[in-house]
This record gives sequence, structure tokens and C-alpha cells, in this order.
Amino acid sequence: MQIQKPKQGYKLVKSLFGKSEEIPEEWNKTNLIQLCTNKPEYGANVPAIEKNVGLPRYIRITDLNDDGSLRDDEWKSILEQHARDYLLKEGDIVFARTGATVGKTYLYRKKDGKCAFAGYLIRFVPDKGKLDPDFLFYYTHSTRYWRWLDSIQTWGVQPNVNAELYSYMPLLLPTVPEQQKIASILLNVDSLIQQTQKEIEQTQRLKKGLMQRLLTKGIGHTKFKGCLFTNHGRISLGSIPEKWDLKTVKELEKEAFVIDYQDGNHGELHPKTSDFTQSGKPFLTASQIDENGNILLSECKKLPEHFWKKLRIGFSQAKDVLFTHNATVGRVAVLPEDFPDCIVGTSITYYRLNEEKIDRFYFGYILRSNFIIKQYSTEMDQTTRQQFSILKQAKLKIPLPKLKEQQKIASILSNVDSQIKKQQESKTHFETLKKGLMQKLLTGQIRVKV
Repeated sequence: MQIQKPKQGYKLVKSLFGKSEEIPEEWNKTNLIQLCTNKPEYGANVPAIEKNVGLPRYIRITDLNDDGSLRDDEWKSILEQHARDYLLKEGDIVFARTGATVGKTYLYRKKDGKCAFAGYLIRFVPDKGKLDPDFLFYYTHSTRYWRWLDSIQTWGVQPNVNAELYSYMPLLLPTVPEQQKIASILLNVDSLIQQTQKEIEQTQRLKKGLMQRLLTKGIGHTKFKGCLFTNHGRISLGSIPEKWDLKTVKELEKEAFVIDYQDGNHGELHPKTSDFTQSGKPFLTASQIDENGNILLSECKKLPEHFWKKLRIGFSQAKDVLFTHNATVGRVAVLPEDFPDCIVGTSITYYRLNEEKIDRFYFGYILRSNFIIKQYSTEMDQTTRQQFSILKQAKLKIPLPKLKEQQKIASILSNVDSQIKKQQESKTHFETLKKGLMQKLLTGQIRVKV
């Protein structure tokens, strides 16, 4: 049997799963508890109170995002007397020990203000002479960490990893200067990700303002008229330019587009598992349209082409405008010219437009606008079920400029969408870069100069 030899500058150690692996000669394999100044501590076992900026923030497992940051919404506080023994200090790291969040970690930083941690979190305090806290934090987001976690979780009603199990978490440990260098590289990539996210949010705010202005004020108009929507009373929709038409979907259907979907109340219209095939037409449901209007085509199951005739369900085509009307009401997708024909589920309305009368991109933006959202939200307030049927859609009032102005408005908004898409692609690139660097830097496959 051939004996495995490590490459120059590396040594062999026993891996997590029984085999040998190479690590740099200067690195050691150790456990978390040997690198901490304290025994692991469980958090406070008291109820949260409403947010109060004068009191410490109370960090619970539900406050942790996947990336280790804290959720900004709905955070809670804790009384000073209850927080005293559980206040976090710079460099403290907490691990979620139960439920769907098990394994998530949060590294406390002073910028987060005064914080105490709750009972379903476990605190470890790294000895900074042995273990850099940032290095540990990134280690807990590595593939290696999650593989180990999957191998040791205890499963009952819900997954659980207690303090003792976390204490023996295996670590591949460089020297402290190398730990700090690795953490610095990853922090820099994180900064790029965060900066790109801020740019995305800024551009999204720009788009929101442009949509509000362009879709109700148009371009270059000075005279306006008020709009009312009648539904259990008269509701103001604001104003639109005097020269614009205001037509209902039903009126437009006669001259500008085909609108169709089948009544989802008939059980026979829903495909069974046995109906799906390896090839055929994609079966598109509301769950495959995300909130940004992207179609998740790879997630669509396939149905034979004759299926739509058998069940009389919709058959969408390229350039259709799709509108979700059941459960996730109001998601909109404008299908590109090269989009394949799809069998459409009963939760989607499809509009097939005459583009000599209505620009499909303009129509897509209108369906996403506050002008339309206000109308269908008012209608749905009168029912207990989140749905907006074709009969209700027929009453929607659509503000309609001349075709050239529609196209100009759509072009402006489309350019902003393109900018957002590029920014999102940049963010994805940095996230992919970070993932690759973590895999190689945290295992010693790539070394850094110290």
C-alpha cells in the first residue's frame, strides 16, 4: 500500500471523517475550549421587553441573520438588572444552540451598542493571545464548520447543539498573525459586499421615487386631474396628467390585450405528482415568480404539452405579462422575447398585449406601482383570503399615456433596473469570491504572507 506523503511545507493530520488531510506545518489541530478564557455560558432566561434605546438590546436566536449580522427589525430590550451578567464585550462570540438557527454565530462589536444575550445562545470568549475572534467568526461560516455541525447535531423535536459539543469543535489553527491576516482579507471582501448592498438599496430607492413620479406625473406635464376608485366607498388615487386616459382593465381588454386564467377552485385543474414528466413544457406557478419579477425557470416542473388542453389551464407565451393573484398577490413578471412557452398554474393571470396600443414594460411597471397596489389592497381588505380574481382585476383603473410616452417611461425605469442588476451581479461575484477564499484560506490551501 502506498503511503501518502504531504507536499513540502505541510503535514498530515487526521481529518474530521477518518481520513488524513494536509495542513501547513506551522498549524495545529485543536478544540475551541482550549482557546478560550472562559467556560461556555448560557444566556439570560428572562422574557424580552419592548425596544427601548435607553436599555440594552436583547439578542435572541431569532435576531441572527445567516451572515452573522443582527436583524434591524423588531429587536427587543432587556432590563438592566437582568442584563448585568450577560452583557457582551468586544470579541465575545455567541452560538445558537437550538431550532432552525442552530449553528449560527454572532461576533459582538462595540458599534452594535450595549447588548445582552438570551438563553438559547452560548457565549465563548476567545483568548486573543491564541485565537483571533474574527478568524473564529469566519471559521464558523466555512463549509468545514457546517460539515462538522451536521455530523454531531442531536435531533429530537428540533435540532440541538449544547455547550459541551460546541466546546469540542475542531479547529485548524494558524499562528495568531496569520489568523489576523486571513481575517483581514475576508473583512475587506465583506466591506465590498456591504458597500455594494448599500449601492443596491440606494438605487432601489431611486427607482421607487422615479416610479412614483413617472407613473403618476408623466414627462413634461403641467395640468393634472384627480382619480377615484369606487369600492365600498370612493377612494382617492391621487392625480394623473389631464392628457392621459384612465381606463379599466375590462375596457382595455376589448382593444389592447387578451387576459386569461382559469378558476383555481376546481380541484381537477391542479396537476398530480404522477402527471409530471422529465420533458415537456415548464409548469409555472406563483412560487416561481420572485418579488423582483424574476422567473425561476429551473425550479419549474414539467408537464406534457397536451396537458393544458386536458385541464384547460393557461398557456403563456414569450412577451406575456404575468400577475400573481392568489396567496402572493401582486408579483409581476414581463416575459422576454426568448422565453419558452409555459403551462401556467391557476394562481397566475397572464396578459397578452397588443404592443401597438400598450407597451408591455410600461404595463408591467404600472401593475407594480402604488397606484395599482392601493386598488387591489382595498379590495382584498374586504375578504379573509388573499386573492384577486380576474373579475376583480377587470375593475382596476390603468393610467394610460400615449404609446411614445409609455415607451419613454419604461425605458427610464428599465435603465435603472439594469443598473440594479449589475450591482446585484457584483455583489454575487464578491460573495462567490469570499466563499472560495474561505475554503482555501481557512484550511491552509492558500497561505498568506505575514
